[in-house]
Amino acid sequence: MNAALLERKPPSLEAALRQFDSLLVRTARPTKLRGLVQYFRAGLLEEMKRNSAAREAIDESIRLLPDYSGPLLLGSAIYAYDDLPGEAADLLIRASRLDPAIVAKIQEYEINNILSRLDGQRDRRRAGLLSARSLEIGWLGGSLDARSRLAFRAIDARMEAGDLSGAKSLVPKLLSPGHSRSLLVDRKYEPLWADIERWAGPQLQEQWLVYLRESRAKWQASKDHESALAYARALRSAGHHRTLIREMSPLFDRQIDRARDYDLVFMAALLADALAREGRWADITSLFNKAAAVWPLGSDANALNIAANRARFLLYEGKAAEGLAAMDAALADARDRGGEVNSDALAAMQQVRACLLHELGRAEGAVISQAFASAARPVELAALLLCLNKPEAARDVLLAAAADENAREEVIQYMQDSDAVPMQSDYGRRIHERHAALRADPQLRAAVGRHGRFLPFSIRAGAPPESD
Repeated sequence: MNAALLERKPPSLEAALRQFDSLLVRTARPTKLRGLVQYFRAGLLEEMKRNSAAREAIDESIRLLPDYSGPLLLGSAIYAYDDLPGEAADLLIRASRLDPAIVAKIQEYEINNILSRLDGQRDRRRAGLLSARSLEIGWLGGSLDARSRLAFRAIDARMEAGDLSGAKSLVPKLLSPGHSRSLLVDRKYEPLWADIERWAGPQLQEQWLVYLRESRAKWQASKDHESALAYARALRSAGHHRTLIREMSPLFDRQIDRARDYDLVFMAALLADALAREGRWADITSLFNKAAAVWPLGSDANALNIAANRARFLLYEGKAAEGLAAMDAALADARDRGGEVNSDALAAMQQVRACLLHELGRAEGAVISQAFASAARPVELAALLLCLNKPEAARDVLLAAAADENAREEVIQYMQDSDAVPMQSDYGRRIHERHAALRADPQLRAAVGRHGRFLPFSIRAGAPPESD
């Protein structure tokens, strides 16, 4: 074989797009061939961050290739990462009707990405439809949390549709104590309470045992990072911070491979949270330094998980000036990424920035960031107002949300008794006390009590004690 051929490099994205553009001109009729050309063009355009053109190309490909799932799957991804989750969910449901076996194997991250974005836009209808369809085709998501979340949303959809027996049939698919608790505190799910209590046990004790045991068993068997993330989230839910640190710290104490160890991008914040509850701030600094060396800001959209969370923990450590510099750098990167970064994430970053500015005594800047963060969900907006030391305004936000049937669900959950340990710093304890005072507000409790109930136990009460 000619050595020149072996050394030839693959065409650049621009060169490849020019070739497909030329083919497009020569396929001026609505044929399958044109649909295929548009499919490949859409993939290239997405990679080049030309989102609008990518959507236009994939839309035509879908129209011209109605019997193929490939364009629908690519279209779902394109719309999801352009922060249009409703369209993404619709396309994924359509693909599941053509190729259910393929859709059942879609990675957990992709399903969760769409559902999280739907939640951020309060599109409960589509979240319920996608969840129900995923359960119907036997979606093979790896974590208990992911499958439990589908059941939770499908139960909500069936209750909205008046299908009580259908909702009850899904109760055994609730695998996370958090999802069971969410249904037990909201009066609109009262017809399910007895079924959930039988399934989960008193104070959710039986469900906690199964949840932690199975999450740990999956992690011990596979030692892959997806199972590690699921186990770490289970440990955080149970308040088992020392175990989380003991199990997950070694993952960062070795040479990290940027591609193979990619899920550690999401582990860093979980581990940092556990370390903060133990007051180990120097270890948090070391952790973020290691993670940022592998995934520096600008290298990947998900590197924002490291950069923005570093800023948040600097706030709690009492290093607001350093935190502000880190957050400003993260926001600059996020702005360049368009729909890759969902609106909830941007609002959360602006929330932390407002709190950092407030700590530095820069009230005018804090007001500007507060305005950007105002699109956040009510509980997050209330948290922002608490960090600005505006408890009355925080109460008013939650009162308004409690009166809104589309927003009260998270308020009812927030108002439950909490035995969470504060982050061990002056700032952490101060914010913890403000949240406790807000939960105890009589006017707010009365408003929430009209639509929910207050369980006589915290979410972690039924979890087994942490072993040393």
